[in-house]
Amino acid sequence: MCRSTSRWETAIALAVGSFVSISSSISAADDRRDHDGAVFVMTNSTNPIRGNEVAMYDRSEKGDLNLIGFFPTGDLSDGKPQLGSGPAPTAQVFKIASGGALPLVSANLDGLGSSHSLILSRDHQCLFGVNAGSNSLSSFRVQRDGLSLASVEDSGGTFPVSLTVNQNLLFALNSGNRGSIAGFQVSDYDCTLVPLGRNGMASLQGYSDTFAPPAPGEVLTSPAQISFTPDGASLLVSIKGSDANIANGKLIALPSGRVVVFPVNGRGALGTGVVTPFSLTNGTGDRSALFSPARVQLSSSMRTPAPSPRTRSTLATT
Repeated sequence: MCRSTSRWETAIALAVGSFVSISSSISAADDRRDHDGAVFVMTNSTNPIRGNEVAMYDRSEKGDLNLIGFFPTGDLSDGKPQLGSGPAPTAQVFKIASGGALPLVSANLDGLGSSHSLILSRDHQCLFGVNAGSNSLSSFRVQRDGLSLASVEDSGGTFPVSLTVNQNLLFALNSGNRGSIAGFQVSDYDCTLVPLGRNGMASLQGYSDTFAPPAPGEVLTSPAQISFTPDGASLLVSIKGSDANIANGKLIALPSGRVVVFPVNGRGALGTGVVTPFSLTNGTGDRSALFSPARVQLSSSMRTPAPSPRTRSTLATT
């Protein structure tokens, strides 16, 4: 992105809670003293009429929020709503791995099981979101009084859950069918997405396929996040794990995770991925990560001594 703006100067993006994603933009200069930016919330809805939507809120300097409106991620004029994932289903992965000896596990997480499913471009002119139930991505032009739908594109895989953007390159992580990543060119003019094609795509098969892949939406062991490194030279993909240790029908250890690093050039062409295991005692691996200015990767993992997951923080360097 090369367009300049005085309103949007710093961005924070995160995925939270049961079935929503949040992206926040913060301004440092504005002609209204009570205005400090905007907050965007993705509903992840499977409503057959309106589909997935993004709610936009005006945010004051005191943190007060005022709803501007809801903006569908699909073009409703032609009856084609784009669907979110809805809530997470019951996970079958341990029952499959144990040959039926272990029960189904309740996955009390959001339906995506990921981070960065709704993100802003660095210049805050474009907003991007996933539509996991429709295997698509949506891009918006960000305006002061709302969002304008720019494009809807196939995600290049099954069940997209995470996005990352660097300059005019955007990559999507699909967590279904063992996972895949796909790259897109972002228009400097109107935020539309154009697929990069084969050179910007990679399958995660071989990185996350210890046993039969879980159905889309089974979030305990699926790929979780994709992120550019700060210099834009590599893509990091976190995978929560797929190698549960089970003996005599008893769960000895939950799946350990891994991080896969793909080199990427300025045109979005991908190199061969390099795997780094991410093992934690009774943990299910790396779910979310961010970078500090010193190229330190801060990772959040899931730890589940009981069926209900909770998060645990850890630290890894790149």
